[in-house]
Amino acid sequence: MHGKITSMDKKRLMGDLNKIYMTDKYDLFLIDGNRGVESAKLKKLFENIKKHGLIKPISVNRNYFILDGQHRCLTCKNLETSVKYIISDVKMPRPCRRMKLTEAVAR
Repeated sequence: MHGKITSMDKKRLMGDLNKIYMTDKYDLFLIDGNRGVESAKLKKLFENIKKHGLIKPISVNRNYFILDGQHRCLTCKNLETSVKYIISDVKMPRPCRRMKLTEAVAR
């Protein structure tokens, strides 16, 4: 007989929310649908992460779609260093993603 999956079971299967994890499996993260990659930002991050390591973890949802930190993730991949990440239960609707893009353009 199969029991129902409890919220505790889900946490064990999907990872604890807001706990910092590390991996070097870069293909785990989904970037498609995110804003475009800015080469100037990658270059700046490359030097910073090379010198100090990744300080601020990226944020992903339970499907490993990157909510915040695509440039940090790509930089870690280029440096072949581990990515720190947090699994968030926050779902970012399309209008919010567009808003992030608008904010980036305004910079």
